[in-house]
Amino acid sequence: MIPDSESLNSDTRATFVLWWNHEPQAAQDEWYTLFEKSDPERGGHSHYGIWLIGDHVEVCTEAPYNPAQNCLNSTRALEASYDGAVLRVYLDGELNGERAVEPSGISQSNFEIFVVTDQYAPEPSYTHGMIDELRIYDRALCGAEIAAFNQAP
Repeated sequence: MIPDSESLNSDTRATFVLWWNHEPQAAQDEWYTLFEKSDPERGGHSHYGIWLIGDHVEVCTEAPYNPAQNCLNSTRALEASYDGAVLRVYLDGELNGERAVEPSGISQSNFEIFVVTDQYAPEPSYTHGMIDELRIYDRALCGAEIAAFNQAP
């Protein structure tokens, strides 16, 4: 769990970066949380996060004052960037998918971020695997900045 911080509440732009290695999940048609900022007062509905579903990843942001989520599915994702209008998913530093989203923005909450679990789900489940170097930026990184994460030191 990552405690809430004002720095985790960007309202228009964000970039999520993580390294992950997962094991096959118990059911290929169910979702498993990589990380999410969710709200227990709304039944665990997420403001933003990344989930593993079968063999692909789903990245979602929720617009302010609108319960609908803007989501993008990819074959796998290590980085996701949202510039307030377009959600992008990168794999190994290269653009893997993008989607224009309406309404725009990211809803706010003062709740913690959960990593590899959804503690507010009716029956919490845990994702099998490892996550390293989870980073959340309050701006949309450009493609060159994201590609730099994957270059050897």
